[in-house]
Amino acid sequence: SGGSNTGGSAGSGAVAGDGGGSGCAGTSGDCDANLDNGCETDLTASSEHCGACRHACLGKPCNAGFCEPIVLATAQDQGYSIAVDGSALFWTRETGSVLAASTDGAQPSVLASGKSFAELGIDGGAIYWVNYAEGALRRMDKKGVGQVVLLGGMTDPVDLFVDPTGVFVSDAKGGQIRFVMKDGTNPQLVAGSLAAPRGLAADATHVYFTASDGAVRRVARGGGTPELVASVASGFYGRALLLDPTHVYWRVGRT
Repeated sequence: SGGSNTGGSAGSGAVAGDGGGSGCAGTSGDCDANLDNGCETDLTASSEHCGACRHACLGKPCNAGFCEPIVLATAQDQGYSIAVDGSALFWTRETGSVLAASTDGAQPSVLASGKSFAELGIDGGAIYWVNYAEGALRRMDKKGVGQVVLLGGMTDPVDLFVDPTGVFVSDAKGGQIRFVMKDGTNPQLVAGSLAAPRGLAADATHVYFTASDGAVRRVARGGGTPELVASVASGFYGRALLLDPTHVYWRVGRT
């Protein structure tokens, strides 16, 4: 099914926490588990229980059940991809930089510079990103140390997917999906002769991808003939592919 899924955050009330408590109506909540004072919390205004019990606004006000957003970085023109790891935020700018900031709004720092950076992914110890100007997948640690090229020789790498075993990369103009281990060994061609593959996601058995021919397809992780999952529209710009145990989700368009 098309579209994208949404989740809770410090800026979106009523989707996190554990609701207003048993027996509370409307916008009131029993957030202290004290039956003697009933539904004591106003979920529309409490910065500690905004929209739901125990959904805190990280020091910002709660207005009408929604947390006021925290500004983490400004003047980030051409921001491309973003990932969050505990208290740290990482992102790329298409102009050619990988940046990091803490989620409390501290000053961002530049971890890597270059040009034409696109998608970024993280795991427990490293940052991975694609540089489509040089046709490469790169890796470094989360402090910006030890930058290396894991996979080169691509025409237009635009998306990646990091899983426990390695990294999958889509090469749009090259019409390929590639795979490489996290130490740069065992590079593999997963699928070729594709119509500008872009969005990527993988599960235990398959790699899923969008393509400019108006389709979402999947191919076995070890390679093979791609299978059609869904037809959308010829020339559609499918991005942000996500999986859950039973469905595939994607975003159509550039916005």
